[in-house]
Amino acid sequence: MSIIQDVTDSFLVKSSKLDSLDNEIIRKDLTFLRVVLDEIHIGETDDSLKSLFESKGLYGFILEYKFPVLESVSKTLKDRVQANAKSYSNRCIHFRHRRVFKLSPENKLWALWKESSVRFLLYGQLNAPGKFTASFSVLKKRLGHCDVPLYKLLTVPFAICQDFLFAGLGFTGSANLRIELGSHVRSLMERLDALRFHRSRQPSKSGMKKAVKSLDRSNITVDKQQERRRSVPYTRSSSGHSLSPVRAMNGRVSSASPSCSASGPQLVPQQTLLPENYTVDLTVHSARRLSSLKRKSGEAAPSTYVSVIANDGHVLYSPLCINSYEPKFNWTQSFEVSSKRQNLVVKLWRKCSSDSGKVIGFVSIPLPPKNLSQIEYEMSSLVDDLETPIVKISLALSNDQDTPESLISSSSLSQFSREEISERLKKDLFDLEILMQELQT
Repeated sequence: MSIIQDVTDSFLVKSSKLDSLDNEIIRKDLTFLRVVLDEIHIGETDDSLKSLFESKGLYGFILEYKFPVLESVSKTLKDRVQANAKSYSNRCIHFRHRRVFKLSPENKLWALWKESSVRFLLYGQLNAPGKFTASFSVLKKRLGHCDVPLYKLLTVPFAICQDFLFAGLGFTGSANLRIELGSHVRSLMERLDALRFHRSRQPSKSGMKKAVKSLDRSNITVDKQQERRRSVPYTRSSSGHSLSPVRAMNGRVSSASPSCSASGPQLVPQQTLLPENYTVDLTVHSARRLSSLKRKSGEAAPSTYVSVIANDGHVLYSPLCINSYEPKFNWTQSFEVSSKRQNLVVKLWRKCSSDSGKVIGFVSIPLPPKNLSQIEYEMSSLVDDLETPIVKISLALSNDQDTPESLISSSSLSQFSREEISERLKKDLFDLEILMQELQT
């Protein structure tokens, strides 16, 4: 109990100190803007949209938005962003959209954003027969929009995270939208993440206390032995060493750490340790959305290649795909990775006059792999005026791998990114503390 109290107390002290800092001083260290929208849940629709779903007349969905900017401030923010839906049903549209924009330290957007909003537009793509051909053309129908005020980005914790309503003629939907400013200063970023998590949990804390207090004590049938087991916040390994709570709060979780359920403070037994190394098969099939690399009329299409770092630090390069806006790499490599490695970064390069080339985008894939076959990833673009590239990748454990089951079943945490693991651990620690406090009163 004292361990959890110490962790929570230090967590709240950091948050209170962060609140007292001057916003203008902190904003000088904010270097990027992140936008996250996973899915839009469809509410009420009119008969015409229902008939489109039933007749499969929808080709897909598009999300569009553009931040209010000054022309001289940010080149990456001035262009309108388009994101295509990955999949959809008659109840939900899955975008899994993530976009990071670079910001200048001498940013002049704060005064503009104080009174501005960003509008997110949802379009449906309709299949319509062409006039002079048997092929189909694609039309765009505006379904709804939502306006997000940006003033919350100007003060600690420099983030917007809430549900917004998409409304239009004959259409309503809702989506959890996250817009946040970030910094490459690690200490500042950790404190901002902690404060954002703490504020998002405050309503749940009061709600849980009221719910627990309303329970009749006579209905609680937990015996003393079960209470003692619940009061132990971490399971111990065979060597007798427990997981450091500070290490868990910072998201530095080893593959041997006990996994935490996202639904509540459950204790999960220790899983089998991962082997020190394992082999993966990586195939980079193709890339697209490179047409905006064209600088002037008459210039040849770019020559591109991809790279990945193996376990020994050796960089593997694909053959050069010459003069193509939609390169077909079909490049396969098998190599070892460490069980401590949490992600695999695939970089997309453009061949320049110099020998080194230039990185135009990258994608980070969580490890160990879950046998992904020809999945399209939206890359993080490193070129200001480039539409986000999309790369098609397959990643799986090697067929001759001796212990594939232990790799996949060793820990459910290995399926998530480091940031997601950290958030889940913080949530479980917070819920566990509240539950234990109520059991002892």
